[in-house]
Amino acid sequence: MIKPSEISMSCNEHSFDDFDFSECRFLYLLNFNPKSGSFGELPDMPMLSKLEIHLTNARDFSGLDKFPFLTELTVTNCRRLSSYDGIEKLDFLKYLFIENARKLCGHENAAYPKCLETLALINCGAMQSIDFISSMDSLTDFRFYGTDCLSGDLLPLTVHEPPLEFTSFSNKRYYSHKLYQVYELIGRTDLIEYSDRIKNMKPQQQRVACIHDKNVL
Repeated sequence: MIKPSEISMSCNEHSFDDFDFSECRFLYLLNFNPKSGSFGELPDMPMLSKLEIHLTNARDFSGLDKFPFLTELTVTNCRRLSSYDGIEKLDFLKYLFIENARKLCGHENAAYPKCLETLALINCGAMQSIDFISSMDSLTDFRFYGTDCLSGDLLPLTVHEPPLEFTSFSNKRYYSHKLYQVYELIGRTDLIEYSDRIKNMKPQQQRVACIHDKNVL
């Protein structure tokens, strides 16, 4: 049996028995809905470093610690995801992208891995504030498009150390800063044109641009 380093599969069309995961480094998974609602039902993949799961009934992040070398995690359309439990065990995670998880709250109290560089919370449950990013010393990229910051205070984006290299969010009337103002204050004036282009886009194009980064334009 071939031992691919990259595997893309839909759980509606294949079973895990159809693949040899022993050398898999990147797994793209669609429709992962285990009876237990746990990532622990994923197959053993001792070399896995990047995991993308789209459409899942997982309730938290428990079970992912079986992948000791996981550095990038993307989960989208995870409507039952409601807890960060288990995220603290992912010691080497540098990239965390969560989209369409409206039940997921408690962002302020999550025990994020210390080496996390990118945190994207897209269309998730609201945050009381974004003060919590001040304790994330490795963070350089924080995106929260479609996720409300209830306090409206975006000053933490502008004073973070080290300075953020990228951010994106939905402009709200009650927010203390507009996107272009944040770019000015973090010394990324090169991104101001990017923010201007976003304003003139159709909603779907705007969403794609804000979720990802200026390189998609």
